[in-house]
Amino acid sequence: MEGRSVARSEASVPVSEAATPSVRHQQILDAAARIFFLKGFDATSIQDIADEVGMLKGSLYHYIDTKEDLLVALIEEFNSVATQNLQEWLAVEGDSLARLRVFIHGLVVQTCQRHERAALFHHEFRALSKERRAKVIESRHVYERTLRELIVTGQDEGSICPDIEPKMAAMWLLGMVNSLYQWYRPDGAMSPDELAQGCADMVIAALHCSPATHRPGHRSALGGGPVVDSGDQRAPTRSRRPRRRTQG
Repeated sequence: MEGRSVARSEASVPVSEAATPSVRHQQILDAAARIFFLKGFDATSIQDIADEVGMLKGSLYHYIDTKEDLLVALIEEFNSVATQNLQEWLAVEGDSLARLRVFIHGLVVQTCQRHERAALFHHEFRALSKERRAKVIESRHVYERTLRELIVTGQDEGSICPDIEPKMAAMWLLGMVNSLYQWYRPDGAMSPDELAQGCADMVIAALHCSPATHRPGHRSALGGGPVVDSGDQRAPTRSRRPRRRTQG
């Protein structure tokens, strides 16, 4: 993310001399999140963070030990909030399709509202030491497993197409949402809620299927693809346009 040029979601606010240690520490975390996001973890120095919060470099070490500790704290902060949100999303009433909508909507809003920290969680975690990196990867896997379980349950309920491969679908959904930090802008045309609604609509439309009208392979017919008939699993050959002869 080096050299990222984006509108900042928060202004650079110097640390107040009257602030309590806990408030100062949070201000330092906020400043580090902005600089890591804009410059990338590797390209950011302790001096950059000190300048951002209006402190001397030496004074900053009263609140932190290493630059990596700051990144870990930011990632853990984001993951803690995300884990709590995840539990709330899954607690809603309704079938798997309804809970999936709430899950996607909430995940998009969370990513947009905390896009700087989301970028650190999804991208900059690679700069961590091996042991710390492994913990982040495991926490990321929780989302994949949760989505996969929702999709499988939805297939059992009959609300999600049985042709869909759950793991592939879960990875696709997470890839879509987790990449938002790369292009979302707080001053853009769509609000987080509007963006979340659009994403959730597309996900539900992509996964939903009615048992009454289901036919194996019917999704492949969309856009002119081959259809696998329930009585014949061989896919017909797609017609091709004649190749234009080139002038030699």
